Formats: sequence, structure tokens, C-alpha cells
Amino acid sequence: MNINSVPTEVLSLIISYLPSPAEDSCSSNEVTLEDLRNARLVCRKWNEIALPHLFRDVALLHKSDTEIQGEDFTSFLEKTASPVVQNAARCAVIYSGPHHGGLGMDGFDVENYEGWDRWDSGEFELFQQAVQRIAKLPKLQAVHLRFTDKCGRRSDYGPGIEEFSTRMKIIKTVFRAIEARKTRPGMSTTINTLVVEHLQNRPMPEFVQSDLFRSVAKDITHLRLRIAEEYNEHGPDHDLDCEERRTFEPWLRTEFLPIFSSQLTSLHLAFNENWGVCPGYFDGKGLVFPHLKTLTLNEFIIGHHDQFDWVLAQTSLETLRLHRCMIVSHLSIGVGTPRWPHNSLVNWGVRTHDWKEHPPWAFGFHEGKRSFTFSGVWETVFEAISSKLPHLIDFRFDYGNSYSENWFNMAEDMRCQLSCVRYVTLDTGLLPSPWILTKEGTGGVMSFGNNDPNPIPVDERQGRYGKEKCELNRARETLEGDSRAFTYLMQTIEERRRQKGLAQISV
Repeated sequence: MNINSVPTEVLSLIISYLPSPAEDSCSSNEVTLEDLRNARLVCRKWNEIALPHLFRDVALLHKSDTEIQGEDFTSFLEKTASPVVQNAARCAVIYSGPHHGGLGMDGFDVENYEGWDRWDSGEFELFQQAVQRIAKLPKLQAVHLRFTDKCGRRSDYGPGIEEFSTRMKIIKTVFRAIEARKTRPGMSTTINTLVVEHLQNRPMPEFVQSDLFRSVAKDITHLRLRIAEEYNEHGPDHDLDCEERRTFEPWLRTEFLPIFSSQLTSLHLAFNENWGVCPGYFDGKGLVFPHLKTLTLNEFIIGHHDQFDWVLAQTSLETLRLHRCMIVSHLSIGVGTPRWPHNSLVNWGVRTHDWKEHPPWAFGFHEGKRSFTFSGVWETVFEAISSKLPHLIDFRFDYGNSYSENWFNMAEDMRCQLSCVRYVTLDTGLLPSPWILTKEGTGGVMSFGNNDPNPIPVDERQGRYGKEKCELNRARETLEGDSRAFTYLMQTIEERRRQKGLAQISV
């Protein structure tokens, strides 16, 4: 049978699989298009079929300092003026700042001094003109805005840093273009997918309450957010004391997400740091998305018995993906003394309900720290998922490397397996991150002070925690119950899939 005898729709589906992620790239958006370009050369029919796939995603980039100023924007303007591209474009990927063609870490050239100077000295107007072009793409369905992952003040940290004011100018520019497209004649689709990578964890109440934001938001059915936090690379503990580390998560819950709640069918919440418990607290109680089918969470920490209830309240869920989500079993948080003035427990308003407090010097911590343990287990969570999400037919539970830039944009490829990394400990006095992850190769062995719950004072000369006398391994302690509940959950889901004629979930 000749390949061209295959129906055009089927051949188009086959050709759509030719683009693939670039193996040598750190960027989640770079794909290898060589095979797709070669497919265009086969014959006229293949050329017509391949073209829409080749220009399905159009990217607005910032070239390196070796490029001519504005050349990248000119290329984007010329490309989006083509009728072929206009009819093919479904997603506009907008990079917020200078970017070099070889794609460095996170897709941004943070050492591109001349590029960032150019951006500061007036290239923003050219950028605005280019962004406005998305209003002329009649079949556009998605906008993917990528900020850099470095938040702060340029004067403090050098090139590559995007200040909050600059980020606000950029996101408002994008929203104005989306709004302008809504009133433009000839648009056959609505932009219903919004992806924002490295959204800074600072509340933006004025913008969110504006008519512009709400007009765009009411059409969004697929929302994906990756949250970045400000920190000083040369300072302590990722700046846990930054006010936004405490205020953003409550604001996200009470002010931001409810605006989308009535229409969302897919939600992806990801943070670059572990979130949910400390220093900020995410209380999802009362948060309901009546039409939500897919929910993906990255780096979410469970630290209270009712903290997962907001997920279980989304009874319409068909797909639930948990990537590097953990239960915190041991916590040590500063309380403040004349010798150790850090007063995080009070200043952060940490919620200690459901936690068992241990006496001073337990686990070798000094009197300026309070130590707690939390008895929550995945067995209880898995059982609740089985019984309270009756429509769930796809569950993923994975602990892939969070430092790979591809993980945020490859949620569909998540595996489902029970890992010893499912429990974590917290020590707010550690640098650079207070979250002490369990290493895969240890079989679940954890680190928390000297691992000894007995309140025995430690000689400072012996080291901060003294000699470790015990082994902590929460994953091993809970393995029997967690495994039983996990197996039952997967069996329940597979039975539902079998009844619907769906394929088994790969592990």
C-alpha cells in the first residue's frame, strides 16, 4: 500500500510526531525540527501537510549580543505576516528577555550583558510591537510566556535579573495583545490556554483586579503556572524571610485562582521551591473547580492531615499528577533567643496543628529551635484518592529530576511508581535550602539533626548536631501500608480504564 494512499488526516497525525525534544538542550521548548523539514521535501502533499506542524508554535526570541538589534523581532514580524504561518500558528511562545541562539541554562543567556543593556535602553518598544502581532493570528489557542528564573534587583545581582516592575510591564503587554485579538474580526479561535513560567511569587492585586486581567482570564480553560522566588545566590537560605514567601501562597489561593475557578478544565501548579507548608501556607479549603478534569502539582508538601482535602474536593478530576510531592515528617524551625535571634516561627505564623512537639535538644537542636514530627502517611492519601475521586482514570506519582528544564512541559510523560523520596524533612537553619530531600540510592534514609529524638544536650565542640546515633527512614516505616494503598489505588484506576476501553498506565 502506497503511503500516499493513507487518508490525509492519518498522514498528518503521523507527521505530527516528527518534532521531538532536543537531546542536548536544557530548554523545555527547543525541539528538533530537522525531520519535519525533511518531510516537506518528499512531495507537494507532504509539504502541505508538514507546514502547519512546522509553524504550529511561533517563538518571539531575543538574540544574543552578536546579533543585530531588532533582527529577532523583524524575523518574528515577517514570519507572522505570512498567510501560511498565520493559518498554522496555534501557540505563541514569548521569551521575556534576551536569549541566545544556543539555548543556555533555562533558555536564557544570563551573561548576555550587551543584550540586557539593549533591552534596558529602548528595545522594549520593539518587543511590544512584536507581541501585538499575536492579535493577527486567527487560529491561535495558547500563549506561553517565559520569564527568566532570576528575580530581584538588577543593581544587586547583575545581568539576567528581571525586576518585578519589568515583569509587570511584560505581562500587561501580553494581556493587552490577547484582549486586542478578541475584538479583531476574522479570529476563528479563542485563546483558552495560558502558560506562565517563572512567574515571580509576589502578589499583584491591582492587576488581577483590573478589567483587562479578568477579561482575558474568563476565556482561560487551561492554566499552567511555574512560580519562581527571589533569592540572593550569595546569601543564606534562599531568603526565607522575604515577605512574599509568606504572602504569595495565601494570595494565590484567595485572590488569583478563584478568578479562574468556574471555567478551568486543566490546572498545573509548580514552584521552583517546595511549597505548601513553610514559610508560606497554602490552605486550599473551599477552593473548588467544578469542571476541572486535570490537575498537576509540582513540589507540593503535605504537612497537615487536612492539607490534601482541597485536591479531593475536585470530584470531577479524571487525571491527577503529583510530581515530587512529599509529606514532611520532621520539622525544625527557629523560635528566637538572644543568641539565635531568628524568630521565624512567630514571624511566619507557622501552623503547628497536627504536629507533635519534642523537648529542647531533641535531635540535637539548640534551644533556639523547636522540633516537631508529623504523623501523616501516603497510605491515608492514597486511600482518600481511591474513594473520593470517583472519576479518576489517570494517576501519576513521580520523582524525576526537578533540575531538568523539561519536567514542567512534559507532565504527560510522568511515570507512576512508589519512591522512597516521598517523605522529606525540614530544617530552616540549613543552607542553601531548608528542605532535606531523601536520596534515591539510600533506600529512604533521612537526615534530621543528629537523628536522635532523645533530648540530650550536645557539646558545641563536637559539631552542630553531635554524633548521629539513630537512623531515620520514614519510607521504610510506612512501606507496608503505603504499598498496599498504592496498589489498591492503581488497581481501582486500571479497572475504571478497562471498563472504558482505555490502555493501561505505563509505570
